[in-house]
Amino acid sequence: TALFSDKREIRYQVMMRHMVILAFSASVAVKALRSLEEDNNVELFGQESGVKCGSGTEELVERSLKQIGGSAKNNNGCNKAAKCCDAYLREFANLLKADADLKLVGKQIKIQWWRWAVRPKAKKFDELVQQPKITFTNSVGTEGEIGLDTHFFTLVSYCGKTVRFDNMATKGVDVSPDFQVNGKGILMQRDETIPPPVLSEGFKFYYADDAHTKVIHQCDYMACVHVCKSITMQGVMDLKSKHVKTCHQFLTVEV
Repeated sequence: TALFSDKREIRYQVMMRHMVILAFSASVAVKALRSLEEDNNVELFGQESGVKCGSGTEELVERSLKQIGGSAKNNNGCNKAAKCCDAYLREFANLLKADADLKLVGKQIKIQWWRWAVRPKAKKFDELVQQPKITFTNSVGTEGEIGLDTHFFTLVSYCGKTVRFDNMATKGVDVSPDFQVNGKGILMQRDETIPPPVLSEGFKFYYADDAHTKVIHQCDYMACVHVCKSITMQGVMDLKSKHVKTCHQFLTVEV
């Protein structure tokens, strides 16, 4: 009886060791996958989370975005000034992250923060520029100044569609022809050798050679616009202040 009991105890100990080893291996594997996603901003094949596209998902996202786009204009920055693209981006991010329906969609939603800056010389993000100006010409042909040397906006991509949101486009502007999401879940331009034709439509960029001249130059997007963009954030819960880059300069977010 004692011998039988000893053998049973040995088998039990061996079984427990195997279980511990398996649990540890699984934990290491999960941590490795999460680390790979976080460090490289990629989605591993088959690891999409949230509601899948189709069966009304697009309509649900569009309803939420339309409501959030309008509500984001109600912030201290935009209440005080018309040129409030940074304040709008900040409030838009806060409302995105708080939306219960968008949380359910998970990583089907991709988000990027963009900053355009007029930088005609070396195209450095912090270059000093004389008399810079960004304007936008609306659908009826009226050109109006929207910022000094920078413009901030958010790109939201979902279910094959990419939309720009800013303080001038609170309902969103469809810029899907310019963008695609690659196999790793990264939002990227279809052709980075040319200005994104839909995204840049209506915008003009200006600068001068010195602070006092009345001679103002209009410059081409590719020649004088410094583009700063965040990583592709995977779902609204990935909206985090750590994704603001140095080249975003004075952009502050609270998420």
